Amino acid sequence: MHSPLSSIPAPVRAILDLFDDALADVRFPELDREVLAEHRRRLEAAQERVVQQQAELEAARTELEACRKELTNLARRAQRYALVYAEENESLRERLQAIAFETKPPRKARKPRRRSEKASPQLALAKDPAAG
Repeated sequence: MHSPLSSIPAPVRAILDLFDDALADVRFPELDREVLAEHRRRLEAAQERVVQQQAELEAARTELEACRKELTNLARRAQRYALVYAEENESLRERLQAIAFETKPPRKARKPRRRSEKASPQLALAKDPAAG
């Protein structure tokens, strides 16, 4: 999660720090330590709402994907049952067979590690001019 300070640019933090320290008793027209502190609290509250809503959005996306997978699995199962049911109904069977579910792309196979020259005596022999 982001700290509320991460939303405050460094120069702004430096000014806030000065008004909390050396300029704590200085007041300008409509601008003093309290005004700055109030706006900082508003920013921190807004930042917290953003963090909370991002977490809620991520949870909702996770739930959406789980529901999508569950419904897809049920639809595939329903298709298999319906194909058995439509065994003697060519028109219905063709319609069911025309429905193709996306398949996940196959996992990429890992490339085998290359053995070094020291690990391969055959390679060493091939490079040896006396072996030729």
